[in-house]
Amino acid sequence: MSSHVPFWNLPPELQAQLDAELRPGERLLWAGQPSAKRMARMGYLTALFGLPPLGFAIFWTATAAFMMWRAQAPLVFRVLFPLVGLPFIGVGLYTCMQPARLAARARRTWYAVTDRRCIVSVPTSGGGFAIRNFGPDRLQRLVRRVTADGSGDLLFDPDPGLSGPLWAGLKPAARLPGAQAGFLGIENVKFVEELIERALVEPWRRRTDQGSA
Repeated sequence: MSSHVPFWNLPPELQAQLDAELRPGERLLWAGQPSAKRMARMGYLTALFGLPPLGFAIFWTATAAFMMWRAQAPLVFRVLFPLVGLPFIGVGLYTCMQPARLAARARRTWYAVTDRRCIVSVPTSGGGFAIRNFGPDRLQRLVRRVTADGSGDLLFDPDPGLSGPLWAGLKPAARLPGAQAGFLGIENVKFVEELIERALVEPWRRRTDQGSA
């Protein structure tokens, strides 16, 4: 395993995961994380759609409770009837918390570029994490999306064997729950793309051309 590289400023837990993932002789070239703020913004629309159902569920539950007590209904109805609205309140709250969930997931996600591969690590349920490796052959069709501040997404070669988006609205790359095909919400995305091209894509193409000559 290569030596510890502290200057990437990953949280200690994630740095330990990265160090453990590196293979003997493998050299780390870059590591980073998605922006938690940018990932949270991806959940704003979902949260917005969750507000009307949440408001209605709260209004219905409060109204039902008030009417039952005002009508002097039997105690069992006064207690149980308003409880019917609680699951709907829970669903509404869960939907409205989408930005917070995406931000929390981003804080436990890390990316790395080595002299052999690109690595994506995303959290899974139960406190674990899932690792996806992308060799040079999987990096031939990079798609870079840039924002005004130079940050953005670097999407890797689409994999038709995957299904189900981990992050909303990110195509053409397909993703599997617990994995994703690219680096999302990273700073200086153009620099990372050029690094991958120099360190992985171009050497692989030269070897391939020499092998077919």
